[in-house]
Amino acid sequence: MLWDIGGQAQFSSMRNIYFKGSQGAIGIYDITRPESLLRLPSWISSLKKATGTIPLIIIGNKKDLEEQRRVSYEDAEDLAERLDASHLETSAKDGLNVEEMFLEIAKRCYENSLKIENEEI
Repeated sequence: MLWDIGGQAQFSSMRNIYFKGSQGAIGIYDITRPESLLRLPSWISSLKKATGTIPLIIIGNKKDLEEQRRVSYEDAEDLAERLDASHLETSAKDGLNVEEMFLEIAKRCYENSLKIENEEI
């Protein structure tokens, strides 16, 4: 099951309801809006308070607007590394890497479930 809870401030009070029980998360920023990347650490901090450590992938969307890019790939990679997350850039408009995004988070969730299962044995 997937929930799109939005990063806007008006949804902040509802986030913890949706975070509880999550097995993985996808944090999305807009490569043309630096403030969207800057908001991710706070969002992820709230996520981790509600879920503990779960698989996470950071997605830079709107790759089709490369000529309008204002967030460097390197800055996003650095953030992803600090957050122990994967990083990928996508375009919802033309479908670039969208399937890969879902495959990556599914793979990380599966690997995490095996790790948890082995720890319980």
